[in-house]
Amino acid sequence: MSILIKEYGLPPYYLQWMAYYEFYCNNSTMSYTELSCYFHVTRSTVYRAVQFMKSLHPDTVPKLRNA
Repeated sequence: MSILIKEYGLPPYYLQWMAYYEFYCNNSTMSYTELSCYFHVTRSTVYRAVQFMKSLHPDTVPKLRNA
């Protein structure tokens, strides 16, 4: 993943955000506050990460030539 971050200039915090999102998906009954305590980050950090990972990013997906 670090190669992709360097190659495409993605922010390095995306790796941590993916970890938050994976944990959120596996523990969907936990609140954002509980998740933030688990990771020792703010509630808003976990919220932003989860919302970002849930959202569609059409500009990052290459378009097919014949579509």
